[in-house]
Amino acid sequence: MKTPIRRPLVAIALAGVLTLAGCSGQDAEFDRADQSSPAAGDSGRSATGGSEDPDGEPVASGDPINATWPDPDDVIAEDVFPTLKSEKQKVRIGIQSIVVSGETMELRLVFTPEENVEEVRLNEITKNMWHEVPIALIDRENLKRYTVLTEVDGGGLYQTDSDVKARLGESVGFQAFYPAPVDDIDHVDVELGENLPLFEDVPLTFED
Repeated sequence: MKTPIRRPLVAIALAGVLTLAGCSGQDAEFDRADQSSPAAGDSGRSATGGSEDPDGEPVASGDPINATWPDPDDVIAEDVFPTLKSEKQKVRIGIQSIVVSGETMELRLVFTPEENVEEVRLNEITKNMWHEVPIALIDRENLKRYTVLTEVDGGGLYQTDSDVKARLGESVGFQAFYPAPVDDIDHVDVELGENLPLFEDVPLTFED
């Protein structure tokens, strides 16, 4: 069973890059496209994307669109980790992609309970003393550490809720957004949390 995640529709702060060898940073700015209703002359289209019959009823066009993520079988890196509660509780965490688009990087993870655990939250594996999911992206070549963007008012991180959870048999997705790299790189290390091993040399995907 695959469970969709919720996208946080919040404002984004201009923060996120820490330099390992110093304290300089990189800001990112975001434009939110206006959402408008269809033009007055578009009466031949329904809200579902199909056409309408003469009586104004919507007519389906083609097959429904299915969600393609999260998919635990479509990952570029993965490993199995214990929870903070017990070394016997095992959860598989996979990285589906790190996509650079414009001024942001989007990290997509998928996690699946595997052994001796009926239900688990992601922050029961990766959390720090503030009970967040402190995933960072590290550019070792240029000594930079990218952290999750924060809301403008400092109220939270621009990522999936830290309390997101999966039940045995489910695979649940997790998203986090970072500033785009300031250097010409094609891979990063993924730091899941305190005292956890790194995913090293994870490739970046670039979108126009």
